[in-house]
Amino acid sequence: MNGISGSELYLLQLLPELKKKGIEVEMLIAFKEESGRNIPFVEQLAAQGVYTHQIYGHKPHSWKLIQKIKNITKAGKFDIVQSNLIHADFWMAAIKFLFLRNMKLISVKHGFDEAYSARYGFNTKKLNRSLFVWVQRLTGIVTNRNVTISKGIYDLYVEGKISKPSKIEIVYYGLNLDHIPKTGYTSTGTDRYAIILGRLVKYKGHEFVIRAWKKVKEYDPSLKLYIVGGGAYQPTLVNITKELGVEEQVTFCGYQPNPHQLLHFAEFSI
Repeated sequence: MNGISGSELYLLQLLPELKKKGIEVEMLIAFKEESGRNIPFVEQLAAQGVYTHQIYGHKPHSWKLIQKIKNITKAGKFDIVQSNLIHADFWMAAIKFLFLRNMKLISVKHGFDEAYSARYGFNTKKLNRSLFVWVQRLTGIVTNRNVTISKGIYDLYVEGKISKPSKIEIVYYGLNLDHIPKTGYTSTGTDRYAIILGRLVKYKGHEFVIRAWKKVKEYDPSLKLYIVGGGAYQPTLVNITKELGVEEQVTFCGYQPNPHQLLHFAEFSI
């Protein structure tokens, strides 16, 4: 983890709510170097009574890192451990298999292999070419349950035989934008705009939204489209806006570590 993005925003709301329901919860974050970008996340959780363990200075495949995570997990005697993203899946699966066989492990799938998705989208025929997929299949052997945040990811895992249907289900994000963090505020000026938030890769469908904006321009040229996120597909999308004559209506905002205020003031999100 290295900052606040979609999943971190969700955790900032979810973890304190669990505490209110009488469930003790702790957070563990790991990153190769301490950059300071995690400070707002840690401080906001601490203000609501959630303790955060922090580990820095190790590469993802470090045995010392796995040992440190194992010691924290063992000392905490947690009823459930949830892993987020592929590195955490690997760490926790290894710890469960080698040391803590009775640990209940849930893995949450927020996305998929970016390189694979950029090239093949949700096509399952090329999955065996992806190291990501083989790691997910191996860690899935000891994971008790998988949770996806979208139907697209669910279908990819089931149809691609990465996970059995009996071990995976969909739980969609539920964000409350009435109580959003104030860090990372980005001024929206006076624009009226809709917003699409996500990495700029082909399979996410930004191109279709931009093409639809040609119709929106005919109806209401003052309504803008804010595209928040970065990625290798951006030059192609920029060219499409020029071809369609909507470059004045479409704004590429780039990567925003805390886009919550942009979401809050949007007319709607896509």
